[in-house]
Amino acid sequence: GEESCVKVAVSSDSRSEPKKQDNAKQLDDFTLSFLVVIERGNRFGWLLRAQPPYSTEGLRAYSFSLTIDDSKPARLFIAGKILPGGENLDASPDGEVRIEDFEQRTDALQVEAVVTGSKFKYTFTRQALETAVGPRSSSPGFARPIPPVTLADRNQTYHHGTVGLLGVEKPGGAIHIESIHVKPSWKWFF
Repeated sequence: GEESCVKVAVSSDSRSEPKKQDNAKQLDDFTLSFLVVIERGNRFGWLLRAQPPYSTEGLRAYSFSLTIDDSKPARLFIAGKILPGGENLDASPDGEVRIEDFEQRTDALQVEAVVTGSKFKYTFTRQALETAVGPRSSSPGFARPIPPVTLADRNQTYHHGTVGLLGVEKPGGAIHIESIHVKPSWKWFF
């Protein structure tokens, strides 16, 4: 399978329209991974199984968001919706990402999604910003994947599609994504 990698930074100050991507590859099953730093704000989102045509109106895809609450230590939650309409995906266990000792100002998250049909198995691993690796590397749960959170569409609305970023929720928010890797799963044909 092919693997692709891009570097992006997203800010709520961006005012660009999505580019037409008629040549975008429609993915079947795949693994998506990215490293994200939530610089400002408490929520960001991405799309999986996005369907052409790609436009901000009438978007057809699975939409995912990761939210950080204000508690100490911070708690993280992942949620998924079917677009259009906004029907929630089923979450198991409950959508809470149980990462020990997460500190938004010093930590990054390695996100991995194994996408099989309309099931999305997410694993999160807490990393540290380059400036904080020393002190954070000895904190509980550092660089250890947490038990996965699975979201699923029982109606199996979309079976293929592309990957996209939604960005941050509120003005002034910003995220930094080190890299996005998309690796299609092997398919055997007889």
